[in-house]
Amino acid sequence: MQPEDYTLIDQYLRNQLAGEARQAFEARLDREPELAEALEFARHAQAFLGRQVERDALKSQLKRLGDQHFQGQGSQPPQAKGQLRRLWPVLAIAATVALILTINFLLPQPSLYDQFGQHQPLFLTEKSTDAPNTAPLETAFNNGQYAEALPLLQAYTQSNPTDTLALLYQGICLMETNQLTAATSIFSAIQQGQSALQAEATWYLALTALKEEKPAQCRKWLQTIPADSDRYQAAQDLLKKL
Repeated sequence: MQPEDYTLIDQYLRNQLAGEARQAFEARLDREPELAEALEFARHAQAFLGRQVERDALKSQLKRLGDQHFQGQGSQPPQAKGQLRRLWPVLAIAATVALILTINFLLPQPSLYDQFGQHQPLFLTEKSTDAPNTAPLETAFNNGQYAEALPLLQAYTQSNPTDTLALLYQGICLMETNQLTAATSIFSAIQQGQSALQAEATWYLALTALKEEKPAQCRKWLQTIPADSDRYQAAQDLLKKL
């Protein structure tokens, strides 16, 4: 690749290439894997820097670095200055690469369970005027206080054994507090039943297996989630990462 190619990549991502120039660039992508790879990396870098504040901060930092590096170069001939301007996109991409690598090195990466173990908020329907107040357990669960929500859910499901949704969330609390055998038992009972939460229970069986570091069992459950389920796409995404 030539330095000019990085300028083309930058222009392409900013939609500044049009007509024949854009067509010629896209044609090169099919026959130049190195260029296509550089474009894909730059696209990911651009997404990483998507927020305006971060972009402005990076631009300011790059400008400061450039001013420091090239300070005193005012006597350079015009040709040298032109070369530096053409190399600027290369320097910007290189700085972005360094920033991403530094962040990836310094910050711990979330586990697959942390990435996919996101739960919908809990809202239970009170079935009668004398039903227990469910607000405390809903608040505890929705705030991620699973150890506090668990005994409240256990008391609720004991009084409302047919409330499958509450039972599912009791299983989630067990899973989040690492009581994985008990969680699996609850999810299995729902998955084998006839409720509308079968696919949801299957998803949580997969997450429990993932937390137990049993990838083969996790794949097995993910592969049984039907295509019309709300969890289907997440299941496919997790399968690709296992």
